[in-house]
Amino acid sequence: MSQKRDKQRNNVKAGVFVLLSLILGLVVISVLTNLWETITVRTTRYHALFSVEDGVSTLATGSKVRLGGLAIGSVASVTPAIKKDSPISVIDVYFDINADISLYTNLHLEVHSGLLGSKAWLSISDVGSGELATSETELGGTSTTMVGQFLGSEADEDIRQTLAAFRKISTALTKDGDALRMILGDEKADEIFQ
Repeated sequence: MSQKRDKQRNNVKAGVFVLLSLILGLVVISVLTNLWETITVRTTRYHALFSVEDGVSTLATGSKVRLGGLAIGSVASVTPAIKKDSPISVIDVYFDINADISLYTNLHLEVHSGLLGSKAWLSISDVGSGELATSETELGGTSTTMVGQFLGSEADEDIRQTLAAFRKISTALTKDGDALRMILGDEKADEIFQ
């Protein structure tokens, strides 16, 4: 009889051990993956449009949405906007953020890319003011270059304009050989044209 009781006690102990191990495992997983916050935090889904010309870099489902550098949500989907009988010119991005954060229609939304192929993220540098955005509002977004991320969007635009001016000057000089000959001399100009 005592052996039977010992077996039953051992089975109960093993069952309790397995049950506690499973509970502990679930607690560890929920802490590491921030599962509890994901389940309990209310979110609002927004819709942003990006031009195909600007692109969205490596933005993908699961990419972070950041407000001033702080993670406040994640990207739900990134898909091209397909309209029958017209070329694709827009990329639809849906993202979820904490419902306590209000966005406005004139917000400043950019796709930022990480270095060396890391995932891109949506950056909100200004939530805007005025008309409150809803889940049906189509928000406009832009994509920044690495130069824009390091130096700011104004410096990026200045560099783009400077490069465009250099292209115009280069085109004018190669089309109008006399101006180049006058600046460099005949020998140097002939070397360039050959």
